Amino acid sequence: MAKAARGVGMISLLIFAALVFFSRTIYDFNTPLVTTVLPSNGKLTKTETSTGVISWAKKRGVYASLNGTVEEVLVEDDDWVDEGQYMAKLRFDTEDVSNRLSELALEKRRIEASASTLATKRARTESLITDLGAEIYETDSVSEYSLAQAKAKLEKSENAIKKAEEALADATLLEEAGGISKSELKSFEEAVLAASYEASALALEIEAQEEQLLKQRENNAKAVTEKEKVREDKLKEYRYQLVTISEELTSSKLELERIALEKKVLDKKLQEYSDSIYICAPVSGVVTSIAIEPGQQAGSLSIATIAVQGEVTLECEISLYNDFVSKGDECRLENTSNALAGTVLSLTPENGVKKAVISVPTDASEGETYEVTFSKESPKSYTLVPNGALGEDSDGYFVYMIDEREGMLGKERYAKKHMVYAGDSDSQNTIILSGLTFFEPLVLLSDKPFSDGERVRLKNEGDLIVD
Repeated sequence: MAKAARGVGMISLLIFAALVFFSRTIYDFNTPLVTTVLPSNGKLTKTETSTGVISWAKKRGVYASLNGTVEEVLVEDDDWVDEGQYMAKLRFDTEDVSNRLSELALEKRRIEASASTLATKRARTESLITDLGAEIYETDSVSEYSLAQAKAKLEKSENAIKKAEEALADATLLEEAGGISKSELKSFEEAVLAASYEASALALEIEAQEEQLLKQRENNAKAVTEKEKVREDKLKEYRYQLVTISEELTSSKLELERIALEKKVLDKKLQEYSDSIYICAPVSGVVTSIAIEPGQQAGSLSIATIAVQGEVTLECEISLYNDFVSKGDECRLENTSNALAGTVLSLTPENGVKKAVISVPTDASEGETYEVTFSKESPKSYTLVPNGALGEDSDGYFVYMIDEREGMLGKERYAKKHMVYAGDSDSQNTIILSGLTFFEPLVLLSDKPFSDGERVRLKNEGDLIVD
């Protein structure tokens, strides 16, 4: 019997364990399975990529000093030329030179006439500035004669009151002694009242006149201020005109110098007349383009372009809202055959983007395309959470923290919504300014939607400790 009882007990225990196991399994079947992560201490790394093409930073156009027909082109694209080297041969006749000299003479007379007009205008403007500076604005005179008369009358009136009051006092004594009647005493009282009334009227008149004089002085001061403002505005206008006139005169002077230099060259060519002329390279460098061929007329337009040896640059576009790339920053340039370091020379907003100009080592070749990577690390460390762990609603930013509570089958995990203050971010992490510590597990991923306070299962429970 004892063995049978032990057997029944063992079976009952196994059945209970199985029921508990299957109950928890069923209980957990629809519970969201989440992956958690802990906040970290680190720095943001912002990155943006773009593409651009290498070009020479400095280019120089090549021009013909005279109009003529191209006989021969002596260089090709990508050729290296030294300063003074022949690049093309032109054919011309003296008629072209003579016509150009006539044009220069007319241009010189026009510029000289314009300069003379400008000089006269400058002298007149300087005279206007001098006259304005010497102007003195006088205010309208304010007469105080009537006010002085009123004050004199008031003084007399006050004396009259004093005498009338003294007479009244004497008359009162006489009336009390029976020397005069009450009707006679009344006349003395009326005299005091009349004198007082006159003094009050004069006092009101004086107050009104003083207010009028004060207002007149204020109006005079205001009028002077307005006149001085008008004068200052005119002086600013005249000074601006002087600056403009001076700039135009300087430009005219430079034009006359250019004409004189060109005339000197043309005169020399007439003296050394030849039916051919060579166009020389103005600087040493690489020929990047040739715009002429034999038989063409070479006039005032550029006939070739030379890239001056030295700095090469790359232009690319980045986001208008990129706030971490600055002038002077380094960046990485890469293509299938080369990798270079560049330096940001300038950033210019243009057509909804920022145009970046980058200085590149001279071993890069013009026309090469590079992928440009801009990357910058934040100067100090912050509390960071993965972007996937951060949510946002009408109340602000939040995370779901993992916490424990007593459930139907013992302790259980649940997700608790927790508001935080978020700062800057990069492609992976966001700065948490306040609201978190480094030891609070947060929900990063979930196999199904869940809400605040809902029970969850931890996929990486072994990685975390939840008190």
